[in-house]
Amino acid sequence: MISSTRTLPLACAQAPASPRTLFRAIFALLLGCMFAASASAQAFNHPGVRHTRADLDLMKSRILANQAPWKGAYNNMLAWGGANQPGRNPSSLSFTPRPVSTINVGYYENPDTGVWEGLTDSTAAYIHAIQLYVTGNAAHAEKVIQICNAWGTTLNTITGDNAKLNGSMIGLFFCDAAEIVKS
Repeated sequence: MISSTRTLPLACAQAPASPRTLFRAIFALLLGCMFAASASAQAFNHPGVRHTRADLDLMKSRILANQAPWKGAYNNMLAWGGANQPGRNPSSLSFTPRPVSTINVGYYENPDTGVWEGLTDSTAAYIHAIQLYVTGNAAHAEKVIQICNAWGTTLNTITGDNAKLNGSMIGLFFCDAAEIVKS
């Protein structure tokens, strides 16, 4: 029977690592991994924010083949009336964005300045991006660009107790829409 024992260096055995030492070790490890990865780097292929190209292709093929539940979900998306925005049809090419310079939303939507406009418009951009992918109609790409540009040149501040939450929800749909149009 072969026995192998290892002993720790005296300094390591006696003193636990300080947070600073641990941070340095982790940082060095991460840097090493980054340089090792860059040495054998491959072309970066972005998978998309929420949907990969394979996801979009599957969705499109099932919608065009009128397969449930994809076709029903697509129709429900097109029929959506907007978050607290009666009379606005986000899937229509005549949809007009209503950007605001400040979104201020607190707990329990008190206050709720601009949040519903942001949610409706960002969702409309996403809906038009999906319509572009499914139908190939370039007018939907132009609508996405119009909505994103309107908000990009108008919105200055997202504030309030729920600023991060609402900024994330609204921003996600804008990012999804831009990523789909870009593809």
